[in-house]
Formats: sequence, structure tokens, C-alpha cells
Amino acid sequence: MNEPRPQRPPRPDEDLERFHNGDTLDNIPIITVRPRVRQWKPALTAVVAGLVLLASGYALVAHPKGSSHADNEHPSSPASKKATPTVTVTTQVTHATSPTPTPTPSGEPPASPSALAEPSCINVRFKLPTGPQSCEPKSAICELGSPMYLPTIDNLCGPSPIARVYIPTIDAVERGGCLALKSTNWATATAEYKGSLAPAAECAAFIDVTETEAGAPIVFCQQTYPDTRATFLAAITTPSGTTSACLTANNGA
Repeated sequence: MNEPRPQRPPRPDEDLERFHNGDTLDNIPIITVRPRVRQWKPALTAVVAGLVLLASGYALVAHPKGSSHADNEHPSSPASKKATPTVTVTTQVTHATSPTPTPTPSGEPPASPSALAEPSCINVRFKLPTGPQSCEPKSAICELGSPMYLPTIDNLCGPSPIARVYIPTIDAVERGGCLALKSTNWATATAEYKGSLAPAAECAAFIDVTETEAGAPIVFCQQTYPDTRATFLAAITTPSGTTSACLTANNGA
């Protein structure tokens, strides 16, 4: 009688496979175990594909098709790729020029502002607004005793100064008295007192009033010819003292 041939013992991996299949007996067919499909593999594949697409898009943006071969071989640093704006500054120097004077109808250019401010003479009238007209320099209009009429004389000349008159030959003067001027002007003058009966031709000025008649020192004189300097305030000094008075220059008829 033939004895059954003894079977080799199962290998450890075969025994483990049988155990997992529930086959712990001999002569039971072995069921091959199929590997499980991992559920995360499709998702991983999609993520990898997305990353590849992003990388391809970045490469197209960073290196467009129009780039030269030299740029691909020798890429420059990011700082060197930034375009540095060039600013050109142009300085324009403008030289101030004097405006060209507009010619007058006669063909001559008008006078400069400085010439207009200080004319050589000013149109005035003699004593009255209806008096004879003439053109006089400012000094002749503004001097004490001047008979030149100008409505804006105060603006032109400013306040009238006080005349300083010295009379060495008499101690007192009175209203109506005649003064003969012995100096060139009335600002600081020396005069001779001739009284009230002297001929007018000998008189440079007449005394209108003194502080003795006024009863107080005089500080203002009423103009005999308004808007002129014909009448002026004077401080008359004699050997006996000083008195204030109003004088009117004798400028003829």
C-alpha cells in the first residue's frame, strides 16, 4: 500500500495568506487577495497636475516667447530687470527785460516813472485860482512867502515850517508893520522893521498879527491867499525877546 507523499510545510507568507482568507485547513483553495485601491491617489494626481499647470503658466509669464536666447541663458537679477526711470531736468533762465515804452502820438517815448514823479516844473496860478498860469519848480512853490496857487500844495510840500526872523534894530513890532528882508529867504531871516508908514515897495512882508494883539502865542495863521504859502507863521526875535506873529509876503498886485 502506497503511503501518501508528505507535503512540504507551508511557507510563512503562504500560511499568513491562508490565515487572512480564513483557510486554516489543508487542501482548501487559496483566494488571491487583490490590493486595495487607495482613495487618495486620484486626488493626489489632480493636485500634482494642477501644480504642473501653475508652474507652466509662471514659466510663460517670466519667460515670454519673445525673450531672446541670450536672456534665457544669462538671466539677470530681479533688481537689474526693473526699469530705472530717467528724469531730465531742464532749467530755463529768463532774463528780466525792461518793458519797451509805448511811443506817444508824436513818436517820442513817454517819460519814465521817476521823471513823472519829479517833473521839472508844475502848472500853478498866481495867488488865485483865476490868476495867471505859469509852470514853476517845486522849490519856488513851497518856499515861505510864495504866491503860487496849487490846490494840492499841502500834498506836494507838506506842513509849512516856522520862519525864524531876527530884527536887531527895534525892541517891539506891531500889526501892519513893514519888514525889509536882508537875507535870501524867510526860513532863517534877518529883517529891518520899517513901521506901518513905509512905502510898500520897501516891504518884503507885512505883519498881520502878533501874539501881543492875539493875547496868546500864535500856532496857526489864516492864509490871506488860500492854497499858497504867501502867509506863514514866524518867530520874531528882537533885543527884548521873541514873539510869534503871522506874516504875509509882499508879492505885488
